[in-house]
Amino acid sequence: MRRGPVVSVSPEGVFDRRRSTDWIPWHAIAAVDEIAIGTQGFIQLQVRPGLADHLPWSRRGRWHARLNGMHGGGYWIAGQEVRGGTRAVLDAIAQVRAASRGPRTLNPDS
Repeated sequence: MRRGPVVSVSPEGVFDRRRSTDWIPWHAIAAVDEIAIGTQGFIQLQVRPGLADHLPWSRRGRWHARLNGMHGGGYWIAGQEVRGGTRAVLDAIAQVRAASRGPRTLNPDS
């Protein structure tokens, strides 16, 4: 039980302390999508082919990624435990994208 942000978004990438041990860099992310299963909201990060094994997933994060394969795969960020839920994370991603000019690896409609 650590204090501090559960999910952080910066020009460096995304860090979800529940699933990774360090930042997931933007260059490794091919797309960002919003998903709902029942009433639970998720953000799905589609990782570029061949990069997933080289990213700093925690053991728990790798296990969850295998489960996510049943619903389209990718690395999922759950809105649970996040102040503002998935909308807050999507808004932060949009702010980072707007603040940094140049090519991004995110879907423009995300």
